[in-house]
Amino acid sequence: MYYDESISTGKPVRINISSGALTTFSSAYPSFRRFIVDKETMLPMQIETYTLDPEAENPEFVFNHELTEWYGIADLSPSSMAGLSNKFITNSELSMKYLNTKTQNGLELKTECDHTCMLEASCETRSSTWDDERLCRGMAANTWFHDPFSTLMEWSTQPWYKHHVIPRPKKEDYVSFEDYVFPEDEEFDE
Repeated sequence: MYYDESISTGKPVRINISSGALTTFSSAYPSFRRFIVDKETMLPMQIETYTLDPEAENPEFVFNHELTEWYGIADLSPSSMAGLSNKFITNSELSMKYLNTKTQNGLELKTECDHTCMLEASCETRSSTWDDERLCRGMAANTWFHDPFSTLMEWSTQPWYKHHVIPRPKKEDYVSFEDYVFPEDEEFDE
């Protein structure tokens, strides 16, 4: 997700939706997505996911789900997707559904989802920037020590890459998480 920073509103303005992968991974089934767009605006209206179980007797791609119906959201707008991301922080079933869908219900299915799992789902969908996801989870941003490759990539793309801070879940969203430690806000160079 990308946010409007020009007026510092934190308003979501764009989203990324990854298509599936046709390759087999040890923990995910092959899949592809069909994007149905409005012919006037070219905005996506529906996203259908098709999956293949390579271990089936007659493997074939079958319809798995349509994104708005699957998650119970009104549309694919950035604000609807941000609302979904916010729901992950307090809804363990929805978070588990997202994390299992990410692997197309592959071999490593989650059967329960605690506060760490819900935070993972929310932070993964809250931003398209790796540093922001790490900060959302309360981890350090890229450093030479912790993540030399990503730090090098970020450093080499300056000044085109501008680090931005995404809205974190609000503290009151965590009322049931007594043991969650909220990181202190950090200052960033722009």
